[in-house]
Amino acid sequence: MKTSFYFVLWILVYPLLGLFHSPVIDQNAFLIALLAIFGLSYVLRRPLAPMVMYAVQERAVILSEHVYRDDKQWLVGYFRRRFIVSLIGMLYFLVAFIAILLPGFHNIDWIAAAIFGLLLFSYIRNTRMCSAMFEAVRNAGGDGDIPLSQAVSQLLGPGYDYGAYAEARGYHTFGQLLPERPKHYTAYLVAGIVFAVLSALFGLVTVGITLLVAGRGLFFPGVELLTNVSVSILYASLAFYYGVTDLIDCIRSLRNHN
Repeated sequence: MKTSFYFVLWILVYPLLGLFHSPVIDQNAFLIALLAIFGLSYVLRRPLAPMVMYAVQERAVILSEHVYRDDKQWLVGYFRRRFIVSLIGMLYFLVAFIAILLPGFHNIDWIAAAIFGLLLFSYIRNTRMCSAMFEAVRNAGGDGDIPLSQAVSQLLGPGYDYGAYAEARGYHTFGQLLPERPKHYTAYLVAGIVFAVLSALFGLVTVGITLLVAGRGLFFPGVELLTNVSVSILYASLAFYYGVTDLIDCIRSLRNHN
């Protein structure tokens, strides 16, 4: 599923766990929620595999088409957005990791600290990679620089063959080169649109509520208050971003074959 699906799922899991009225569940809600989401993701992996593979292939064709049209502005914007959202994710996990450590050594949730620490490390690496990708595309195509097609090919790996696409594009339209849609893909996109809208709305509402509730305290911010507010706003920003981008991607994908 799209990223916004997991944001919405994460939001729904906690109220459902609260229905059990169990102190044990309440004390381990984060770990249980994480295991539940990973479990559902594992269950959905096989039935959704054709959808995910198609989305990857469709994205490669879309990127190839913009390279074919020499649309450097679109490509720079695409890789810039990837870098920015990875940077926001890195900041979120950094601030969240600090928030976990604030209560002191004896009150730290070490499981959450370990998970957020690993995710932070992963996002640091991904942000560096996205930054390098953005710079490579931005600097491609000029005098003395590598061609735009070569830059994108290097970034997307050996499975990406722009040369074959460019050759086929001389005889076919963009729509004809899109891969064949798997069965039930339209239903998959409709579900993606629903979750994307919910994720974007959650992001907006969370930012509004956070600023409204914390606004008075922000005049005299303590470290804990400022950290919690930052975590909430960064998380809500990611939910809003993925909600909007997933919504655009789903609508665009619906139109591509119409």
